[in-house]
Amino acid sequence: MASYCVASVLIAFGAILGRVGPLELLIMSIVQVIGYSLNEHIVYNILHVYDAGGSTAIHTFGAYFGLTVSFILGKILLPKNKPKITYISNIFAMIGTFFLWLFWPSFNAGLMPQTPF
Repeated sequence: MASYCVASVLIAFGAILGRVGPLELLIMSIVQVIGYSLNEHIVYNILHVYDAGGSTAIHTFGAYFGLTVSFILGKILLPKNKPKITYISNIFAMIGTFFLWLFWPSFNAGLMPQTPF
């Protein structure tokens, strides 16, 4: 299940990449791993919701966590100018896309229960 948690963190990184530094990303990752573990327990063990692509626990949590962090940072930092697009940021975006394509086949039906309820 750790690879699913990492995928959720990578999804959230996409919302704030280029606006924060490595320390902020580390703090966000630690908080998100705790939140994702709690979310995964609630979705799979309490609500008994399963989907083949991990949309409920992985993608939705990662997206909304990233958007929430982005919203909070936007209120705190109050950006004065538009973010600069650099070669490095484009390379990181491309690498992130490659990792998403690499991990996507392993998500399909990875969380489906072996026996019906």
